[in-house]
Amino acid sequence: MRSAAVKTHNAPQILAKSFFKELRENGYDHNAIVAISSELLELVTQELKQGDGPVKIDGNVVELRKAL
Repeated sequence: MRSAAVKTHNAPQILAKSFFKELRENGYDHNAIVAISSELLELVTQELKQGDGPVKIDGNVVELRKAL
């Protein structure tokens, strides 16, 4: 039986694979998927810039600079 921590750890990979498969099945080519990925990263970057304080990435606290 898998623990909640293991399920949570695998969630991003599972979601990414599912999202990729869904995009491919709906006719998106690799260039479109890269463009979508870039937009997602930009949205996350903008939200992180607006936030205050540290952010956890893989359990490690990372300070983000406003100059990003």
